[in-house]
Order: sequence, then structure tokens, then C-alpha cells
Amino acid sequence: MVKTPEELFVDLMITYAGQGIDGKTTEEDVQGPTVRVYSSGK
Repeated sequence: MVKTPEELFVDLMITYAGQGIDGKTTEEDVQGPTVRVYSSGK
């Protein structure tokens, strides 16, 4: 499956959002944005 530029941008935003305020990635940080984006986008 080839991703569109929009999907790649979303992946990038998830990566940055997942780092959280302290710059460390926690499981909650990663799951939160990912679940919201993919559940609303599909």
C-alpha cells in the first residue's frame, strides 16, 4: 500500500505528538493521537 503525502504528514504529526511535552514517548502518548486519527480517518 502506497501512502499519500497527506497520510505521511499525519504519520509525522503522530510521531511528534507522541513524544509529549517532556520529549519522552510514553505508551499513552503514542496510543492517544494514533487511535483518534485512525478511528476518525477510516
